[in-house]
Amino acid sequence: MVSGQTKEVSKVFKAYGGNELPVIGAFTAIVQLGDHSRPAEFYVVQGSGKILIGRDTATEMGVLKISTSVNKVDAGSPATAENQPSTTVERPSNINEPPSSHLGTIKDVIVDIPINPEVTPVIQPYRRIPVALENLVDRKIDELLAQGVIEKVNEPSKWVSPMVVVPKGDDVRICVDMRRANEAVARENHPLPTIEDFLPHLAKAKVFSRLDVKNAFHQVG
Repeated sequence: MVSGQTKEVSKVFKAYGGNELPVIGAFTAIVQLGDHSRPAEFYVVQGSGKILIGRDTATEMGVLKISTSVNKVDAGSPATAENQPSTTVERPSNINEPPSSHLGTIKDVIVDIPINPEVTPVIQPYRRIPVALENLVDRKIDELLAQGVIEKVNEPSKWVSPMVVVPKGDDVRICVDMRRANEAVARENHPLPTIEDFLPHLAKAKVFSRLDVKNAFHQVG
């Protein structure tokens, strides 16, 4: 039995993300579950979906049970070194050595980047460097040359991308704006794994590592 139908609703309903739901009307109906029945007010929103029963109605119908009792948990005696299992792990001799400032490199490996020949090469203009950063930039370029991250180009190039300098404390970070050049890279359509793909394989894992790659923007994965 439906009664009390109306299109004038003053209540405001919001979804989980905070978006307001458009309410187009309301009505009252009898809700019955087994031997229990009671009138409940329903609000109609625009769109299609399953009917949701509110907390008060669900509680009175016995669908939802909220317990206010508190159970005492006896934690027992605090853990001590005497009653805890111990495991001796041999640490590498160089574990306490400070990290090297040199960027590691892999030798005898050629990285092949497929290029779309139909894309026209672009020579972008040079971006001026602030005078206050010139010395820091020169020092950083010498450092990258010494580490083998970059190398000098002494012949004409069809592709020229601008350098981007970002201040970083008493140092600078040098990057390259590769957006135009990346347009020429042929894309390999391969689906990236999600966390749901990895979780089943981690069910029995016991050891986890967290790795911080040095200067990750200069690394090729």
